[in-house]
Amino acid sequence: MSSKNSSVFGLRNLDDFNRYVKSTELNDLIYEKYSGNLSTQDNLLDIIKSKDLEQNFYIDNNDIALTTNNDARSRIGTITNSRRWYNIDWKVGQKGNGEGNIAKSSDLYLGDESPVSTSSEEALPRTNRYLSRKLKVRNLQMISFGGTLGVGLFLNSGKAITIAGGFGTLLAFIICGIIVLSTIISFCEMVTFVSIVDGVSGLSSRFVDDAFGFAVGWLYFLSFAFGLAGEMVASVIMLTYYPELKILENKGSVAGFVVFFLLSVIISNSINVQIFGEVEYISSFIKLIFVLVMIVIMIVMNRGGFGGEVLGFKYWDHSRSDFDNNIIFGLFRPSFNLQDTGMSDPSEGIGGSLGNFMSLMVAISVVSFAYSGTEIVCIAACEAKDPRKALPSATKRVFWRIVIFYCLSAFVVSLNLYAGDPRLLRYFTGSTGVASADFNTNYAIQYVGGTHCDSKSAIYAGYSSGAQSPWIVALQTANLCQFSSVANGFLVFFAVSCGNAQLYVSSRTMYSLSLQGKAPKFFSICNRHGIPYYSVAFAASFGLLAFLCVSEEATVVFSNLSNIIASSGIIVWFAMCLSFIRFYYGLKKRPDIISRDDPSYPYKSFFQPYSAFIGLIGSAIIILTMGYTVFLNKYWDTMSFFASYGTLIIFAVCYIVYKFIYGTRIRSLETLDFDSGRREMDRFIWDGNKDYNKRSLKEVLHKWVSFLA
Repeated sequence: MSSKNSSVFGLRNLDDFNRYVKSTELNDLIYEKYSGNLSTQDNLLDIIKSKDLEQNFYIDNNDIALTTNNDARSRIGTITNSRRWYNIDWKVGQKGNGEGNIAKSSDLYLGDESPVSTSSEEALPRTNRYLSRKLKVRNLQMISFGGTLGVGLFLNSGKAITIAGGFGTLLAFIICGIIVLSTIISFCEMVTFVSIVDGVSGLSSRFVDDAFGFAVGWLYFLSFAFGLAGEMVASVIMLTYYPELKILENKGSVAGFVVFFLLSVIISNSINVQIFGEVEYISSFIKLIFVLVMIVIMIVMNRGGFGGEVLGFKYWDHSRSDFDNNIIFGLFRPSFNLQDTGMSDPSEGIGGSLGNFMSLMVAISVVSFAYSGTEIVCIAACEAKDPRKALPSATKRVFWRIVIFYCLSAFVVSLNLYAGDPRLLRYFTGSTGVASADFNTNYAIQYVGGTHCDSKSAIYAGYSSGAQSPWIVALQTANLCQFSSVANGFLVFFAVSCGNAQLYVSSRTMYSLSLQGKAPKFFSICNRHGIPYYSVAFAASFGLLAFLCVSEEATVVFSNLSNIIASSGIIVWFAMCLSFIRFYYGLKKRPDIISRDDPSYPYKSFFQPYSAFIGLIGSAIIILTMGYTVFLNKYWDTMSFFASYGTLIIFAVCYIVYKFIYGTRIRSLETLDFDSGRREMDRFIWDGNKDYNKRSLKEVLHKWVSFLA
């Protein structure tokens, strides 16, 4: 007599993965035995739906929606008869009982052109091609690194220093880094478990609301599409640092450099994604080396190298200030004053703890833009060879990137310059403390020794020439004039490299929106190399806005337009955390799937769900306080208001309109979809016997040895 817990096929006591394996095998055996004896197959019930892979993981642009049930069974039957995935030895790639012989699991799902490889050599038609999973772990790591490390850290961080001081800026980088880290590890866990190609928008639609995903997706696309043009403009304007080029005097030179930079970015994004990954790897590695060199130079400068004085913590020591001339040092600026020139009377601003807190809030909103794009690692996961292995590895390095390349960089540079230096960009005005023509006669600049180098580069329509970077200012103060010119050249390279990543993310975001039906269908068409060329072309068309920089007036208009959607990345962080929180509690209501404590759970992020709540609340605070200064007395500015809250307004409009038209609803936790994507990943990628949360000593040592590569 069968026991209470037994079942006909012995499935009841199996875990989720092995139950899925057994069910699929039974499904194929039933079709083999009975399909030839029936005039119709409609009476055969699927144990595993034959169209799970195609419908739930990849949308086959035109064909799948029109495929009949019998056609789907025929197509899947052809695949399973020639190559059965459950007969493959995943460890050594040997042939099992079936006829197939595959060297590695990537041949099944991670092939060059389609989610399922068949024995046929016939090329897929144009509408049947997909993104190619060819990115390695190191490519993911460097794409994320290269897409974020740019003008935000090396140029705009000066605004935070002038408003909050050296320690205040470091504190802002730490706080914002905690928010970003909490967000990324949360979203990574979701993507690793239900790896799908529709990215932030798709997971927001699945776990929150379809209207929510629509608004997030389009804002995310616009943010990076305009960001591409912004990086091109910034690259050209930073060339004005070199007066011999006479950039602004010759409009043809401006247009020529825009064409050169934009074409290089478009070509890089139009080639095989594997080559793109290597291009990003090399460019990001150059960035990494440069940052490390700059950190070392700043340390040497601080200790009196290059013939200068030993600074130590001079600029953080209030007692060493020149009080008679209002050159005040300290952990924070002496008061919260949006119009501070570096020599302003502290009584003109808000002092004390309240002033420090207000300065810190502004600094957090400024440095948050330096972190924007850290989530690129999750976007690129849709083209990773093995996302369940590659994504957690790349995500874990986000912590070290934040500590070393953001916090440490902000710390060492703030030790080497006066926070009120008039050469730095100001937060409220967007210009320097005094006109560049007055640099040589300004007492504050003379006091800190900043008259060694001839720096006459001015601000152009709100864009910096690079001379206003805190790193360049520190180098010029130490009389390293030639090296400061070299450093500015690297900043130009940084901007172009960031533009490369901007185009990649914007095109993949448009591709994912198309897969979901939230954008025209043709945007999901890929060529034989797995490049969504329509999406790339559409996203690249926004780069043509960079030609506006030939006119200063047009550049001002473009700058204002870009600022309106610039904070989209912060809203995306909020969406990521909200999606994970619902994912976390929804998974608790589905114990039949898997527990987060199960050894075979792909990636378990730490301190959950509290990490996600930290990211959610932190990003919400940044969004709401980003432009609070416009509400202060005498500081109202309509353009500044829309630059700060325009993204929030656009998001609300997109959400409400989509919800009104399609009548979408927020799903209950019990009805959340945890199967689409996950089951296909389990079937084609996941080694069910592997403990994903443990690492051997060899793997740990290899990870540390390859940290820089």
